[in-house]
Amino acid sequence: MKKTVLFFVISGAVVQIINVCSKKNDAQSYTVKQLAGTYKLTASTSTSSGITVDNVAQMDACEKDDLMKLQEDSTIVFVDAGIQCASGGDYSAKFTVKGNLLIQSPGTDYADKATIKSFSGSTQVLTTAEKDQGVPVLTTVTFARLSPQPFSITSMWEIFPDR
Repeated sequence: MKKTVLFFVISGAVVQIINVCSKKNDAQSYTVKQLAGTYKLTASTSTSSGITVDNVAQMDACEKDDLMKLQEDSTIVFVDAGIQCASGGDYSAKFTVKGNLLIQSPGTDYADKATIKSFSGSTQVLTTAEKDQGVPVLTTVTFARLSPQPFSITSMWEIFPDR
């Protein structure tokens, strides 16, 4: 009986080891061309020590309507759209995409990295993990894609209604 139990325990451990070793990296890989478009912030939260803060609720109205443009030439443009902020204005930087990382100002001392948690074609969710005075802070930001709109069968039927 003891040998049977031992056999099942060892077999279970071997199966677990095989499963762990054979798992592939499931992180999605993206390209600059896939992500290129104009985006508007729809949500932003920061979580630290079990407390989640709604960052959008703390933003000024002039910041909530700003746009982010990811261009195919690897330029990221932040547009002070709608209500103009007193200290605002448009600005741009370079960015790159490596796997599921969006990196702003690559190759500089102030490069910012965000993990692309998901991208559906119309919504992009980015996360960053940083430390504030040694305390881990996870920030999640969601953007709605305004243009170009992803192609869909519905839009094709709108273009060719007689078919």
